[in-house]
Amino acid sequence: MVEAKFYTDKQGVVRKFDFSGHAGYAEHGLDIVCSASSAISQTVIGTLDELLKKKPDYHIDPQSGRIVCCIPDYYNYGKTEQIVIGALMYSALIGMKQLEPNYGDYVKVEELEYLED
Repeated sequence: MVEAKFYTDKQGVVRKFDFSGHAGYAEHGLDIVCSASSAISQTVIGTLDELLKKKPDYHIDPQSGRIVCCIPDYYNYGKTEQIVIGALMYSALIGMKQLEPNYGDYVKVEELEYLED
C-alpha cells in the first residue's frame, strides 16, 4: 500500500508530503497505482525544482518507494512564489485523493499538522 501523508500548517498550506510503500496492485513495472503516485509526487518536485531559486528539500528512495518533499522555509519566499508552491503542493494532495475512490485498497491518504517551524 502507498501511504501518502500530507502535512499542512496552521494557514492551510501543504508544507510537506511523505509517500511510502509500494501499492501492490500489480507486479513491479506494471503497477499503475505506484506509477500514478510516483508521477504525482515527482512532477511536483520537478516543477518546484525548475521554478524556485532555492531548491525544495526532497528525497527519493526507489528501493523502499519513499518520496519526501518539504518546503521548510515557505514563508521566506515572495508572495508569487508562495502561491506557486502552495498550488503545486496542494495539487499532490488532490491527485492522491483522486486515486483513493478507485484504488482505496492500495492507497491511503492522511492529512496531518505540520509542526516543524
